[in-house]
Amino acid sequence: MSSRIVSAANDSHEATPLVPPQLPPFLANVFNLKPIVSDPSRGEVKLVHDAVRALNNFLHTPELRNTDLSIELSQHLFDIQIVCHRQKYPTSVLPNDVVYDPPTLPSYIPVELKSVTGPPSNKDIASVHSALRISESFANVPSIFDPDLHVQLSQHLFDIQLARHVQRSIVQRAMASISVPQNQTTPQRDSGGNIPETQPSPAATPGQVTELTETQRPILEQSNSLNEAVSYQNPNERDGAHSTELMIEIRNRLDDISRILVGTQNSLARGFNSSSAHTYDYKGVGYDLGAHSLINNRGEVPEDHNLPTFKSSGNFGTTSFSVNNLPESELARYLRFYSIGEDMIEEGEELKIKSDMIKDARAALSRRLYLNR
Repeated sequence: MSSRIVSAANDSHEATPLVPPQLPPFLANVFNLKPIVSDPSRGEVKLVHDAVRALNNFLHTPELRNTDLSIELSQHLFDIQIVCHRQKYPTSVLPNDVVYDPPTLPSYIPVELKSVTGPPSNKDIASVHSALRISESFANVPSIFDPDLHVQLSQHLFDIQLARHVQRSIVQRAMASISVPQNQTTPQRDSGGNIPETQPSPAATPGQVTELTETQRPILEQSNSLNEAVSYQNPNERDGAHSTELMIEIRNRLDDISRILVGTQNSLARGFNSSSAHTYDYKGVGYDLGAHSLINNRGEVPEDHNLPTFKSSGNFGTTSFSVNNLPESELARYLRFYSIGEDMIEEGEELKIKSDMIKDARAALSRRLYLNR
C-alpha cells in the first residue's frame, strides 16, 4: 500500500466521529460524553476512562443488569485508543523500528518499565499489566490514584499489544506465502532406489528461488525471536505478580486503618450528639459541645452533598436530627452517601426508596447515625 493510500485512509478515519453510547441519567449527569470529531484530547480520553470505572461500580443495579452498555463503552474506548495510536505512531515507520516509551511510574508502583522497540516480549507486556493492576487497586484512594497516569498506562499497554498483533499477522501471512505449492510433485525414487535432487518448480526461475530463500530467512528469524520471547517470561512475571500481591495487601491494610479512623470519629460524634448534659464546663466557663456530623468511608460530611444533618438547638440545648422527617429522595441519597442499603435504592433521575422498603431504609440509617442502635 502506498503512503498516499495510507494517508487517505487515515484522513478518512479521522473524519469519522467517535460516538459514545448513551449513558443512563445518573451517569450522564456526571460524565458528559460527547462525539469526538478529531484527534481525542487528553481530557476526552480521561473522561471515558472515568466513565468506565464508574460504570463498573454500578453493573449490579437493575437498570444496567441486562444491558450491553459495558461492552459498548469498552468498544468506544478501544476506538479512541486506535486513533491515539495512529496519531502517535505514523504508518510510515516500519513496525520493527517503532519505539514505545512507557510513562514514568511513581514510587508506589514498584515495577520497572523500559522502552520497547518493535513487538514486545511477554516480559514487557507482563510488566505493564502489573503496573496497571497496581494503579487500579488505588482507584478508590483519591490521595494516591493518578487518573492521568492510569490513562497513559492503559494506552501504552494497548500500543505494545497492537504491535505484537501486527508482527504476528505479518509472520503468519509470510509463512503462508512461502509454504510448498500444492502443485509441486513429490520426489520419486529412481530405479536404484535413490531420491533424485529436488528441482525448482517450472514456474520459478533460479533467481526467484534465491530471492524466496533470502526473503524467508529474516521472517523465520523474526518468528524464532517471537517464540523465544514467548518462552522466556517466567521469573519476572513471578516478580511482577508478587509485587502486585504486596501492593494489594498494603491497600487492604490502609482500608483497615481508614475504617478505624472513621469509626473513631463517628463514635466521638455520636457520644457528643447524644450527651444529656450537652455542655462542658472548664473553670467556670461553659462551652456548647455543638452538633457533629458523621463522616462516610471517604471522610466526607453530609453537608458536602447538601444533605441535612444534626443541629443544635442553641443555648446549651440538645442536638437532634430526625430520620423520620427525611423526604424519600434525601433518605435514598443518605443511604448512597454511607454506602448502605443499596438493595433498597431505586435508580432514576432522582433516587428513591423501593415502595415496600421505606421503613427498613429509615431503620438502616438510624442504626448508622445514632448511639442507641
